[in-house]
Amino acid sequence: MGARPWHKAYETGVPTALDLEALTVSQFLERAATDHGDATAIIYFNRRLTYRQLKDHVDRFAGALAELGVTRDSRVAIQLPNIPQTVIAYYATLSLGAQAVMTNPLYTPRELEHQWKDAGCRVAVVTDFLFESRIREARARLPIEQYIVASIPDYMRLPLRFVARWKLGRADPPRVARVAPEAGVHSFMKLIRRTKPDSRTPARPDDLAALQYTGGTTGFSKGAMLTHANLAANLQQCRAWFSLSDGPAAVSFVRHDRRDELSHECRGRDGPDSRPAGHQGDRAGDRAARGHAIAGGPADLQRDP
Repeated sequence: MGARPWHKAYETGVPTALDLEALTVSQFLERAATDHGDATAIIYFNRRLTYRQLKDHVDRFAGALAELGVTRDSRVAIQLPNIPQTVIAYYATLSLGAQAVMTNPLYTPRELEHQWKDAGCRVAVVTDFLFESRIREARARLPIEQYIVASIPDYMRLPLRFVARWKLGRADPPRVARVAPEAGVHSFMKLIRRTKPDSRTPARPDDLAALQYTGGTTGFSKGAMLTHANLAANLQQCRAWFSLSDGPAAVSFVRHDRRDELSHECRGRDGPDSRPAGHQGDRAGDRAARGHAIAGGPADLQRDP
């Protein structure tokens, strides 16, 4: 590639062109778990998950999804804030050859109905408080047959888990809720604990990985089709741009957005959150991440810019 005017703005060491590996998103996680299993993958308040642990949880959740009928080309809705379950559900979905439909946690029942029907979703991963406050009354109109319910404090260690549940329960509106067991409603953590790991990678780089819906500014929201190759290219571009090593830091990035109040209720204004050490724009964090790892998740799939 010849020189371009914008290359002058590239920092030293950033290449102007890349030879991209033809990989699926799931293979990035598999590689990180194999080569850097003891490195930290997720930092969530007082809890850390290594890449080996993350891969185990992903494989267990993939097995649970398969038991609920998720197969190649199924569409799985993921309506969660930035919590570990988002990362796990995303990679588990893709590992089955299914597609992730990232759903805004602020959507109303009408918006959920449009998106999930349009995408053809039959399984949804949601938070407990959204299920109780928005989804339960609208279940008859929604196409979802199986709901998997997660809770913000689930992956916190004691005693913070109890403190967070108490504080979030007293928020206005509450950010936790008790969901009674019933047909078609499952606990995320119970599925993780009881399901054996199911490790498979049937997807190919050109296979569809995600339907990312637009903001709907000019009409109904539309699903943009993103392949594994699209997302893998983005991961490799990020790794090159931030001058990261070939280590596990390039699994993916969770987008952190101050507009998403759901992620902030339990941390307070200046407390810790789930922002990855290598968050885009945090150059110090990017460089610190070269040593081993960063917290990871879907690559900016949560929201439109």
